[in-house]
Amino acid sequence: MSFNQMDCTQRRWFDAIRASLSRDLLSSTWRKKVPVGSHRVCGHCYIATEAAFHAFGRQAGFKCYVVSLGGGGTHRWLAHPETEAVIDLTYEQTQKSFNYKAGRNKTMRRGNGPNGISRRGAILLERARKIIDAA
Repeated sequence: MSFNQMDCTQRRWFDAIRASLSRDLLSSTWRKKVPVGSHRVCGHCYIATEAAFHAFGRQAGFKCYVVSLGGGGTHRWLAHPETEAVIDLTYEQTQKSFNYKAGRNKTMRRGNGPNGISRRGAILLERARKIIDAA
């Protein structure tokens, strides 16, 4: 995790996206899997990564990465292929010794929203934008 490699704009988006995560944004599958009372980022790695990619990641050269966790689970984050900077918006879900180098580059699924963002990703991005605009 490389917070120190994020610029001010990226850090604002990072914080705003994380602050905007809520249980209603979980997919129906993850809503069933994530126990009530879990850390608020649990189950949100896909849409958090998607929102960050659309907010600043693509423009800054970040790519989306994924790793299979077994049992049908995955974890997603942004990584920069040249600088190797990692932006994991839901890092609390992973073990402290999580191996980001085990991930593979994987494009986000194409959603029906503006620029291909999913419906849930667009909602998250709008919530985060309101936080940034209010600051």
